[in-house]
Amino acid sequence: MAARGELNGPLRIQREESLPVYERLGATRELLVGRADIAIRLLQRRAPGDRDEAAKLLNMALEASEENQAYLLAHPSGCDARRFG
Repeated sequence: MAARGELNGPLRIQREESLPVYERLGATRELLVGRADIAIRLLQRRAPGDRDEAAKLLNMALEASEENQAYLLAHPSGCDARRFG
């Protein structure tokens, strides 16, 4: 499905179905990986506006990753596995 013409279906599924589920579940890791994956697909697709949206999603994923790292550093032995999906 990586061919340029076949990216719209997976993008729609990730945006409209997968990400909302991860958000509701509080699945932080899956959410940040999903956002990064969507950003990669947008950059591959190269449609107008895709680059800006990809940058936004990558920044959101980076922020979540940094927050998770800070949490783990502050709570090395007692991390709540549910927080990270």
